[in-house]
Parts: sequence; structure tokens; C-alpha cells
Amino acid sequence: MSNADSASTKWDVGFRSTTIIVNGGTSGPGSSGAIVQTGIFADIVTAPDDGYLQDDKNSAANPYAIKKGSGNGWYSYDPASNVISPIAGRVLLFKTADGKYAKVEILSYYKDAPAAPTSSSVDRNYTFRYVYQPDGSKKLQ
Repeated sequence: MSNADSASTKWDVGFRSTTIIVNGGTSGPGSSGAIVQTGIFADIVTAPDDGYLQDDKNSAANPYAIKKGSGNGWYSYDPASNVISPIAGRVLLFKTADGKYAKVEILSYYKDAPAAPTSSSVDRNYTFRYVYQPDGSKKLQ
């Protein structure tokens, strides 16, 4: 995707370091939204009907659909080791601008998904698993 595409509706979700943005609200002209749900990835088999949030940088309490900060959204940060770790049981659900659904579980924030990342591990290299439902149904299996 070119930089010009970032101001278009050609995308639904973006990754900026540990911040995940959606193309909706103040992050883009689209109508995408997201929910952070607690549960087991395999057990979440249906996308919710509503509750999808869009980014709102004018909101001091909730500027992003997927909250930023350690323990708030999808990750925790250990300042002693300087390591970002995905929070077990956090699944990201997305509704795309064209009415499709996806679920995503982030497995690692580091290149090659090391079992025990360290402060020298190469970061900003997401490993995740996902299910995308291209037919517009809410079935996520």
C-alpha cells in the first residue's frame, strides 16, 4: 500500500508500533471498527452484531478502538525486561468498511516469534493468526 492509500478507503486496519488503528473515525475516511474481546480464539465463532468502535482522537478516554497502553488493549509491557507480550485471551474483532468480519489473535510482537523475547529481539514484526469471513456472514470458524 502506498502512502497515498492511507487517506483512502483501501485499508481497514493499520499497525503503528504497538498501536493498532482502524480506518474509521479520526484515523481514516473508512467505516471500519474493532472490538477487543476476552476469550479463546477457537471459541469465538460468531462476530457480534454491534459494539464496534472507531478511532476518536478527540476522546481523551478512548482515542483508539483498540486501547493503547500496557494492560489496556492487546499487550502488556514489562519495563524491567523492556518486552511487549500479547495478553492471553485477547481477541481482536474487526468489521470492515464493506461489511466483512475478521478475528485476530496476536501471538508475538517480535521477528520470528521467539518463545522468550528479550530487549534485543527485533520488534514491530507481528505474528498473528486470523480468520477472515469474506462472504459477509458473522461466522468466524
